[in-house]
Amino acid sequence: MLHVLNNDVLLCVVDHLEATSHSLIPLSSTCRLLRDVCRPLIFRHLTRRLANEVSDSESFCPSTVSCLIQSLIIVDCCVQQEEGLKALFSQQGELLEDGSVRVSEVPFLCDHLDGPELMHALRRMPALRHLTLASSKGGILHGVRWRALKAVLSLPQLTEISLSGLLFSPLLPDDLRADDLVCPHLQHIKTFRYEVPSFRVSSWGTRERYPFHSEEEMLCRVLERLRHSVEMLALSSEPAPIQTMAQWRWPKLRELKLTGERWAEPLTPVVSLFAKMPHLRKLALELTLVRGQLSQVPPLWPRGYIGAFPWPNLTHLSLSHPHPEDELFTNLPSALRSLSLCCHPHKWQKLLLGGSGTVHHRYKYVVLDSSKMLIILSRCRTPQLTHLELEYNADEGENDLLRYLAASFPLLTSLQVHRYRAINNSQAQAMITGARTIDDVNFQAVDDFGRSLSELTHLRTLKAFLDYEDTPRPRFTQPRMSGFGYSREDANTFTATLHRAASVLSRAMSDAVRHICLWRPRGIDGYEWLVFRIVRGGLVTGLEVRCEEDLEHTQR
Repeated sequence: MLHVLNNDVLLCVVDHLEATSHSLIPLSSTCRLLRDVCRPLIFRHLTRRLANEVSDSESFCPSTVSCLIQSLIIVDCCVQQEEGLKALFSQQGELLEDGSVRVSEVPFLCDHLDGPELMHALRRMPALRHLTLASSKGGILHGVRWRALKAVLSLPQLTEISLSGLLFSPLLPDDLRADDLVCPHLQHIKTFRYEVPSFRVSSWGTRERYPFHSEEEMLCRVLERLRHSVEMLALSSEPAPIQTMAQWRWPKLRELKLTGERWAEPLTPVVSLFAKMPHLRKLALELTLVRGQLSQVPPLWPRGYIGAFPWPNLTHLSLSHPHPEDELFTNLPSALRSLSLCCHPHKWQKLLLGGSGTVHHRYKYVVLDSSKMLIILSRCRTPQLTHLELEYNADEGENDLLRYLAASFPLLTSLQVHRYRAINNSQAQAMITGARTIDDVNFQAVDDFGRSLSELTHLRTLKAFLDYEDTPRPRFTQPRMSGFGYSREDANTFTATLHRAASVLSRAMSDAVRHICLWRPRGIDGYEWLVFRIVRGGLVTGLEVRCEEDLEHTQR
């Protein structure tokens, strides 16, 4: 029967099966026809882990499938990755005349990503559009040579390249010729991502003597080439040449994302810094405040600044640490669809980041009270908003804030809230042990929260961190560099709390709500969303709350 199906229909069926079962290999083994249909789907996304230099391009990727690969992730598993941080501190005392630090190529440059056979393998992938070079570990000082980056950037079939966790040309050889520093033409690159943890830490003495100056120099050269054609740009703020970027025109840039520490210099308002990006549709400034630097994030549009709103087509805006007096909110376009106003990192991450020996910065968690968040939202004239993310400390104005959402943003379909109990609440003190149980949780507050959102009649999905009294605290192993975990007993008790909270919320909120996702701590990633599906119209109660996790266990 398969041979009578239209190929497009058959492909749609197979595509659906891949999305639901996450594997087409069993299906492709049934017959030759299905194998031919499944092969392009099986091999279009590929991940390869490199622990050694590629010695043979055919063994890295056989020619029979290389023509099918559209997206490739290369994960660097080099044993030298963890040595970079140790080497940096051991060499801090070796100062040169200009006050910089003397460093050698090993272990800061990876040889595995610089071999001719790897580059040959990449050139044999004509359908390759997306390439990611990533580190297998977090918090490392290990990078890619300029020679390798230049070769990768020159691949004409690529439209998207990402560097995740690996430094961008941290060192240049002394004998490099001027011609070798020239950046190739990059009109074919439409998406460029460079996101890497920063080790410019004042308390370590690395901010003033950060030794990898070529990282900023070569990144600046690449961005200068990209600025005419790039449409999506994601950068870590520390190596990004913010002042220089402000002087360039970006005629095709549609999306800009900056992560990392909020810069103290330049002092120029952001609306002026990025005014030469007139076609921006998405802007994400997910920047952190670090102790010893800025006391708070300055307004993007300060009072007294005169000028037109620079991004008239903006539909998505994400700002960490919003400022109540920021005139930006008064000038937002009415067509804005998505708005995120959260702390970065989230305040609930403080226990994890503050207690871990692997975190290098000490962050400030400047979270607004709900009354000040209401001031911000009341200045936004964005009735077409469909997605909203908020983070606030609950105060006496919380109910007004939540009810305001339905009045001013009636089209909301997705809402994410990180809410912390009022400081003057007798139950607001942080838990010292796991002694509190579900009996200590104030579910009336949960019910009040849900009823305050009940007028959001288009809301489909709620994600919430509600700061329950029995939220487990992480237990750090010794030494703290080893990580953290959670008591199984505490986690089980807390999961029972989430089940009850989901039931309370589902009955308090609008009938339109289909999914409630509640924050739950997790040992490896720090957290996860426990998903509850709301099924209405049952014969007995008229409403059923189904936990997706329970359904998965039942189907196994």
